[in-house]
Amino acid sequence: MRTGAAISVALLLAACGSRSPEAPVETAARAAMPARETDAPASAADSLGARAARAMREGRMYTPAGNSAIDHWLAARERDPDDATTQAAIIDMQPYLLIACEQAIAAGDFDEAHRLFDLMTRSAPRAPALPRLAAALGDAEKAQQLAQEALEREAREQEAAAAEATKQAVQATASVAAEGAAESLATADRQEPPEETPAAAPAPEKATPPAVAAAPAAAAPAAPPPPASAPASTESTAPRLLRKPPPRYPLIARSRRIEGSVRVAFTVNTDGTVANVRVLSAEPDDVFDRAAVEAVEQYRFAPGGRRQDSAVTINFSLGASS
Repeated sequence: MRTGAAISVALLLAACGSRSPEAPVETAARAAMPARETDAPASAADSLGARAARAMREGRMYTPAGNSAIDHWLAARERDPDDATTQAAIIDMQPYLLIACEQAIAAGDFDEAHRLFDLMTRSAPRAPALPRLAAALGDAEKAQQLAQEALEREAREQEAAAAEATKQAVQATASVAAEGAAESLATADRQEPPEETPAAAPAPEKATPPAVAAAPAAAAPAAPPPPASAPASTESTAPRLLRKPPPRYPLIARSRRIEGSVRVAFTVNTDGTVANVRVLSAEPDDVFDRAAVEAVEQYRFAPGGRRQDSAVTINFSLGASS
């Protein structure tokens, strides 16, 4: 009984001397230990009671798991259930376990909270605080689970919204391209054939005067030698543009207020027509390409030059197209 009272005094001093349940209680524990433990043989020092007292002196009230004071007291009670000293020490440990369990629940450390709750249940199965503590632990775990599910649900919704936005953007671009292609085909069916440039009539031959034709060849004066021909120029001259119809603005792009430009390359033939019309770049893609190609195919240049390549940028603007 003296030992149980001394242990109770040690626990009381530890509680009063520090706000933390695990504050060092070495001085109080040493004072609580009976004098006979100091001079006990080594076999007694290794007993469960001595281990529990040593853990109390070192501040290991309920941690670490398996090597704390409460673990040793519970093991000692299993060995000797009728020992009053052991039972009193276990009862005195209840406030420490309760406070530590509540702190673990508040911190969200549910593994530690369950361990401490199990120690309390083993220590005093009928303790009045157990139902309240079990309810608090269950509510905290449920709240954490609901919060985690909400976060996961929000992440899935954001991912689905991003995928739907991407899908709609792709469908809108494909729809614009398809409607533009259909409109271009319909325009090509209604388009008139290009105008043919009439061929120039040959110049009439100049008649030779009879007097000159009858004159003797010897009497004709010698013609002056022709001037030396200038070397051919190696620089190309840009052909003169005679016809430049404005490009057709696609209806779907106009209705959606889409603007852009297309860089088109082509070849000018010697007769002034164009050939090999092709798109070099476009912004945005597949919206104004066909309209730009159709416009360049109708370009006409002054004939007579040599075949050469050229390029032009056609802008599509809601204000004006060029």
